[in-house]
Amino acid sequence: MKDSENELLTCIDDLGIDRGEVITTLQAIIVNNKKRAVGNIDVQFFGRGFAYNGTYVCADSNCLKGFNIQYSKFHPDYYEFNYNEENRKLNVIGDGVDFTLQFK
Repeated sequence: MKDSENELLTCIDDLGIDRGEVITTLQAIIVNNKKRAVGNIDVQFFGRGFAYNGTYVCADSNCLKGFNIQYSKFHPDYYEFNYNEENRKLNVIGDGVDFTLQFK
């Protein structure tokens, strides 16, 4: 899913994250678009320092379960990412998952 990887990299650049950083944590508002659960969450961006995994997004699994989201790691090879620069919103869709992260 090359488009998803490009969308994630656009998000990272727009948020001012240094691509060379191994891990960057930001606060976001999460909306589970299926269950309409909404709240605050810390999101981690894992950079290219994890060469075998590439760049991906992760959050605390216990926190995500509170929003009815089963998984905690979201990689562009397996999930569809769409980023809206104007609203600073990253949508993640795939494998029973459909949520939005809005960055502050």
